[in-house]
Amino acid sequence: MDARRIAPLLAALSVLLAAVAVMATATAEAATVTAEGTASADAYVDGSYPASRTGTSSYLKVRNPSTLTSYLRIPVPAGAGGVTNASLRLYSTGPCGIGAAVGLVTGAWNEATLSWSNRPPIGASIGRLGSRTSAGWSILDVTSRIPSSGTFSIGVVATTSGACTYFAREHGSATAPRLVVTRTAGPTTPAPGSATPTSQVSTSASASATGTPTGSATASSTGSPSATPTVDPTVAPTVTPTVTPTTDPTLTAQPTTDPTVSPTLTAQPTTDPAASPTLDPTLGPTATADPTLGPTATADPTATADPTATLDPGPTPTPPVNADPVIAAAGDIACDPSDQNYNGGLGQASFCQQAAVAGLVAAMNPDAVLALGDMQYTEGTLAKFQTSYAPAWGRFDSIVRPVLGNHEYLDPGAAGYFDYFGAHDGLPNRAGNRGEGWYSFDLGEWHVIALNGECTSVAGGCSAGSPQEAWLKADLAAHQATCTMAMWHRPRFTSGAAQTATTPQGTAAFWQDLYDAGADVVLGGHIHNYERFAPVAPDGSTDTARGLREFVVGTGGKDLVGYNPTTWTSSDFRDSQHYGALRMVLHPTGYDWAFSPVGGGAAIDAGSQSCH
Repeated sequence: MDARRIAPLLAALSVLLAAVAVMATATAEAATVTAEGTASADAYVDGSYPASRTGTSSYLKVRNPSTLTSYLRIPVPAGAGGVTNASLRLYSTGPCGIGAAVGLVTGAWNEATLSWSNRPPIGASIGRLGSRTSAGWSILDVTSRIPSSGTFSIGVVATTSGACTYFAREHGSATAPRLVVTRTAGPTTPAPGSATPTSQVSTSASASATGTPTGSATASSTGSPSATPTVDPTVAPTVTPTVTPTTDPTLTAQPTTDPTVSPTLTAQPTTDPAASPTLDPTLGPTATADPTLGPTATADPTATADPTATLDPGPTPTPPVNADPVIAAAGDIACDPSDQNYNGGLGQASFCQQAAVAGLVAAMNPDAVLALGDMQYTEGTLAKFQTSYAPAWGRFDSIVRPVLGNHEYLDPGAAGYFDYFGAHDGLPNRAGNRGEGWYSFDLGEWHVIALNGECTSVAGGCSAGSPQEAWLKADLAAHQATCTMAMWHRPRFTSGAAQTATTPQGTAAFWQDLYDAGADVVLGGHIHNYERFAPVAPDGSTDTARGLREFVVGTGGKDLVGYNPTTWTSSDFRDSQHYGALRMVLHPTGYDWAFSPVGGGAAIDAGSQSCH
């Protein structure tokens, strides 16, 4: 073909190629960007404890009945372009049979001061978090409900009977509640006169003819070819646009190991049943929980336990020879054997330390071990007692004196508790009468009374005039010892984050009877920390003349929690950083105490006191 006819065709083709380049550039730059924001504030409120504040808790809880409700505030990740996908993700600490409902919150709330009494209303449901059969992320698509910027404030409520526990932001960034947001960015248009974009398409060719010089040109995304193109029309350009993946790789290839643990509280009567959140019971679509999503952090490097190792329970203590009796006390002990932190009974660095605490107790050389309730999680069935509690604490079976906790009652009638601590294999009954659970015994010159403080689970409750309270009065009258100690699971007074200052469990009558009889010490657990009170009167005020000194020892191994911002003025010492046990030497007219931590070292808290 004549070179003079080729030149116009080449020019036209170069313009076409420039247009293709522009289209390729637009396609390549129509990318998606995924980002996530984690909760900036979260807490739960409890209708059974209207003044309780839990802003420092590591957990978020929902439950029906008893109306445990959680609140979260999460910043929406900033970015240009429209939102194409957004999901709310909460990490469940274990099985969650209900899909907790989520509603928008427009009222103001403060994490440090939020309580049932001042909670803002929750609006209509926007959907349900996915239910789960094991620990992991529960997910809800909220694409159509999040604002383009600012914060996403929500409430999470159990609208059907059941309970779920999620990790709060205080547990750590790996399992903190989060929003995962994907945005689509529009194509970038070069400014007039700007440099040629790096995504330009370039071609070159030589066309020659007699008397026609060879030339060259570059077809770019600007659409402005040079004067003399040399494009070979037989060669088609290859355009390979680069598109940013829409899936966030940090959320799809993470370990599924669950570093979790959480107690499940039994339902307590709601003090204000009419004051439930205003969540619309009409539920949106149920989101499907993705079991492949795990926390985004690597395993705790301090947890060096060999998962293949077997638990060595250590030697069974021989009866000690103490001038005065020694007791060791702790509650809230053995993890569920299905807990991912159980690790064959060895636990991890911050969870399931029942074996380590058992070793500490054995070193105390006690005459009696007082097990202060919730000895076995999550439900205290006989099989779980035999699988988890027994390998660590079974060495104390001949000298243990237990009390019932709320997790024992998650097995109907606390059957596993009465079966394990009842008479069997040559061991005496250490549990009290089945269905009751209260009993007393003497230890040296001391009289010790074990009570059932699970007042909503025991027939007649714990109030004045109940069968148990009448038995307590008669027992105190029959055993007028110089020194008297009582124990039950839920503390009458606590500064723990999971409770209000006054714990309305109906045990006020117990305290009054003990106070009137001149008793000296009360032991409890339930709150997973250590707290020592000054001697206090029935109203919680300090009374050094006649008051009862309370020790809260919920440090037996399960996990640890902090305290309310406001604590009791009669609270003399608190520690929520150490697993450990309380050792007491019971003298004829007084006692010594020392709370010792796992890992050795000096006692964290120690002292002496005379009996009344």
